[in-house]
Amino acid sequence: MPGDGAGLREVGSDVSVPQITLIAAWFNDVNRVADALGVVRPDP
Repeated sequence: MPGDGAGLREVGSDVSVPQITLIAAWFNDVNRVADALGVVRPDP
């Protein structure tokens, strides 16, 4: 959502917002690839 970055800027800097966004996007991408390949996650 457009306003999501405002809350992050209150506790971080303008540099941290893109960093957080890129890390979240990377994890999303890795999880989608793992799901597509049928990777089985071990039980905790």
